[in-house]
Amino acid sequence: VDQENDQGSLESSIPNNQGLLTANRGKFLIAAIVLISSLVYFAFMAFQSATVYYYTVGEMNSQASTPEGRIVRVSGKLVPDSFHRSEGSTVAHFSLTDGESIMSAMHKKIL
Repeated sequence: VDQENDQGSLESSIPNNQGLLTANRGKFLIAAIVLISSLVYFAFMAFQSATVYYYTVGEMNSQASTPEGRIVRVSGKLVPDSFHRSEGSTVAHFSLTDGESIMSAMHKKIL
């Protein structure tokens, strides 16, 4: 009879790791969700800020002139032999075309 009590107490003294494993799994799952959410957020913000609207040459010709200092991005091909820049200057003058319309453009920074 004493042997049964000794075995019963021996089995009950072995720690139950089931609760500990479940708690660690829960923490890992929460950390993984936070990490994945952060990566998705940063990827979304990077793509959103990189998305810029480019006007066509025809759209720019149909608008009034742009205000001084406003940066406008235009999609078009460089007209052959239209690129001119003075020696030692960063100001460039050139013409762009979309195949139908042509517009004059200027760029003030290093190309």
